[in-house]
Amino acid sequence: MLRLIAASLPAARRADRLEEWLADLEGSRELGLSRRTVVLGALRLGLTENRVARLRPRTWLVGGAAALGIIVLGVPTVAIGGTIVDSARGVVTVERSADGTEQTVSWRDYPGVGGADPAEALTGPTAEEGVRLGEAITAEIRAALDLDWTEEDGGQVYFPAENRYGGLSMLVTVNTPAWLSATAPQDAERAMDVVRGILDSHGFTAPVLVHNDAKTTSGLAAGPAGQWVSFTWSSASVVVSYGANALLPAADRAEFERRLAPFLTYAQPAPLAS
Repeated sequence: MLRLIAASLPAARRADRLEEWLADLEGSRELGLSRRTVVLGALRLGLTENRVARLRPRTWLVGGAAALGIIVLGVPTVAIGGTIVDSARGVVTVERSADGTEQTVSWRDYPGVGGADPAEALTGPTAEEGVRLGEAITAEIRAALDLDWTEEDGGQVYFPAENRYGGLSMLVTVNTPAWLSATAPQDAERAMDVVRGILDSHGFTAPVLVHNDAKTTSGLAAGPAGQWVSFTWSSASVVVSYGANALLPAADRAEFERRLAPFLTYAQPAPLAS
């Protein structure tokens, strides 16, 4: 699954991300983390990076620190092009007004996600709508494949997201429960075409497929607003899951706009490397 997620990233990032995630998976037991936690973390990061990479040039709000992205460990404060990376305060920019006065702006409290247009969070689906969409898509896939299904991994659906400036975002990541079939479709190729058609009807990309071995294939498709559908297909069963990145809970809209307002005066600095 990690190789599949890495394959969906921009080419320049694939090898480094895969090496990082495989190391995390190897050390997960010592850190008290489940393998699912590592994979979900990789999914969230992968979809965030893909979402930022797909933004049109005019939607980028990048400040003077375009080269920001590598922080030297052990150095508490690094200044690059008017942007300060502080271990205690996160990303801080020095803004200069027309009269020459300077003001420092701490981006740790930025309510969105660095590198992405905050308007997308306000005009896109809410977190609740994201959950309903995920439930609808997975239900449509389950019905079309006509198999016996069991819901897996119940419990938490909303997960906190980092703002990529050293703090937490008000936006959340959504992961609906995965579904496991008791058997696999007899005609796998036809069933895959059915899944592709459903995803296409909801504006998703064609799935990126990775053949893990002779009997197992994994797939990942990206939606128009930071969503993803993943599946693992074997000779014995199918697993389907859905998630979405950087969605705003409906009840938090007014507070999000209030916290966002002071930052709209400034160009976003480049986000920290994850």
